[in-house]
Amino acid sequence: MRSFEQAVCGQFRQIDAKFGQITNQLRIQDTVDRVRELDSSIKELENIRESDTFQMHEKLFEVDGEVEKMNLRIASFERLSRVQFGKIIERMKSEVSKITENLDALQGRVILLEFEQEESSPQWMEDGHSQEHEQLPGEQNNAVNTDGGEECRIMVSDPFLGGISPLEGYDGNPTISFARWVAKLEDMLSLYPQLTEPQKLSRLRILLKGQARAEFDAMDTPPTDLSEVGQWGYFGKLHR
Repeated sequence: MRSFEQAVCGQFRQIDAKFGQITNQLRIQDTVDRVRELDSSIKELENIRESDTFQMHEKLFEVDGEVEKMNLRIASFERLSRVQFGKIIERMKSEVSKITENLDALQGRVILLEFEQEESSPQWMEDGHSQEHEQLPGEQNNAVNTDGGEECRIMVSDPFLGGISPLEGYDGNPTISFARWVAKLEDMLSLYPQLTEPQKLSRLRILLKGQARAEFDAMDTPPTDLSEVGQWGYFGKLHR
């Protein structure tokens, strides 16, 4: 959030600087002086004799031309301002989008950590004994018989916890077959036979990006297992 505040404050400072530049470019004082000169010219025209009608028309035409030039100049500055402010707003939207994606990724990490915490916590059976969670492939058991008969176990963490995955994320790009992508994910997760279906779906959600994540979260009836996602393809026929 601090980086978001810094980005927004920086954008507002840029907007303020642009206002200053545009104000300086308009040269308001020069415009006022020019209007005063035109006013003096008009007063001079009022004092000209009727015999100088032709000269008076020439002066009026010159005044109209100067006014038209000033109007065109002001209109061009207004268009330039709209373009510049539009670009600044687009950059701000891009920064907000990046921060939102980072927050989604952090939320996914938290979900995985919660699952791992539930797996690592002891489960008590009816006879009062503690039942350890089943280990994933890659976890290494090292049972050492000590004087007290205790068992030491060395655990290797799930690679998903570190954001490391051999499979690229899916963002809903129609040029990539979603069904094939899910099949690759199923092959990868088959190396972890102890994973439950909710845990597999949580890993699927972590790998979904952008529009794909949004559509997955907005489903009325979310899938209950990964095979269902691979069979039907939640993006429809165009993405199979």
